[in-house]
Amino acid sequence: MRLRAFLLVALAFAGCKRKPAGPILPRVVSIDIADRSRESVLDGQAIAGRAAGALRESNLFEVLEPGVERELQNGQQVWRCRIEVGAATDRGGTDAVVKAMADVECGPTGASGSDLLSARALADQPVKGGGSTEERMRVLAGRLVTDTVGLVVRQYRLRIGTTGELLAALKDIDADVRRQAVRAAAWRRERAAVPGLVALLDDPQDDLRDMALGALTDIADPAAIKPITARVKFSDTDQLRKVIDPVASIGGDEAHAFLEFVGSGSEDPEIRKMAKEALERMDRRARTAAQMRQGSSERARE
Repeated sequence: MRLRAFLLVALAFAGCKRKPAGPILPRVVSIDIADRSRESVLDGQAIAGRAAGALRESNLFEVLEPGVERELQNGQQVWRCRIEVGAATDRGGTDAVVKAMADVECGPTGASGSDLLSARALADQPVKGGGSTEERMRVLAGRLVTDTVGLVVRQYRLRIGTTGELLAALKDIDADVRRQAVRAAAWRRERAAVPGLVALLDDPQDDLRDMALGALTDIADPAAIKPITARVKFSDTDQLRKVIDPVASIGGDEAHAFLEFVGSGSEDPEIRKMAKEALERMDRRARTAAQMRQGSSERARE
């Protein structure tokens, strides 16, 4: 009995010393490169290698080294990435400029839409000094792909990270970081991000203002209605046209009042029609949701 007790204690102690298993990282099994250059000057294999290295070094993804094979762990996700990249020269002589673009999408097999991580970037640099123009194009394109993959990694980190990290990224001085934070906030449906997204409705970047409005629509917190509508001039039909559907999608009493006001008070007949139709959709959706809740309550009582 004493020996058995000793063995049990020893096993228990050994179990306490065992390190906990780390999280199962998604495995990126393919990185497809599409060269959009006018001339095929880029090295697709080298670009894929740079992208794989950036993903691997993030410690958020598993990317096997070339020639290495390993079975998937139980529950491990399979991810794929697609990269469109291009480079070209603009103008000539002493004003020559090398330009590049990179568009990166990564996500689980079969994913589409908002489930995909995505980022797009552009870069240019003057052609100065020695070296061939083609080599400059390859270098610029490769560096841009690495940076753009870094934005995708940042977006994924914000998806799985803390709320505090997400809120801080929404205020980052780098517009690209703010873009990734907005995408992550929309994907998470993070209500705590609503004040930060509202602040971005005044961002100097046009696309970021539109992205913030889209994210607020996805999160659908009625608290966003007042700050959205307060920024709209009633005489500006373009602004009204832009917010009518988002306001209706978010819903709530303030959304209802705003759409009623626009539907009856706008001088533009098209705007009045849009507001009335959006209000009808919002009311139908609200009635359907109420019926579903009532049905659930009745089933629960049975």
